[in-house]
Amino acid sequence: MKLQDYFNYIAEPVNFVAANKILLTISSVIFGAIYCVIGAIHHGFVFMATSLSISITFIVLYFALAFADLIFGIYANVFVLKEKFESKKFIKKFLLIGFGLIVLYVSVSLVNTFLYYDYHENSVLKMFLDTVVFLLEGIKISLIIFLILYELTSLREKAEKLQWQELIHLLDVFLVPFKKVQDFVSRRFEKTIEDENK
Repeated sequence: MKLQDYFNYIAEPVNFVAANKILLTISSVIFGAIYCVIGAIHHGFVFMATSLSISITFIVLYFALAFADLIFGIYANVFVLKEKFESKKFIKKFLLIGFGLIVLYVSVSLVNTFLYYDYHENSVLKMFLDTVVFLLEGIKISLIIFLILYELTSLREKAEKLQWQELIHLLDVFLVPFKKVQDFVSRRFEKTIEDENK
């Protein structure tokens, strides 16, 4: 084959669509709609990333985990376990996502309020404001970690229902270290309480 034959082969679908006006119109509308939806999603993610002062990667990861959990939950409950679809659980997931984003936004707003507070030079007030900003940033980072852990734990529960051992082992790689830390902190906390009670 010559190079011109390859170009003709590649151009065949384009020539077919260009010759058929109805197909050209339909494909233009469909691809235009897809482009608008992708643009709207992109602008929504960028707006959330700038409003929440967090990485867009976290937002994409969080939404991917949340919607994977939602889809696996519907599949596990309705199709595998043959349970009736409950709209309460469905709406609860969206409310949880919204609540997490609202709490993140409130913590960022409070950080910005205390960070850029217009005050006269006073070392005690500056130290107090810096401490409040530090605590609020800690709350924001903890909330981000807990949101991801919640979604991973929920995905693991769905994988257990579906008996997907590979996914369970993959999720355990991320969840087991946090479980170990939680158990360690719980033991230390209980030991401290026992020592104080003696």
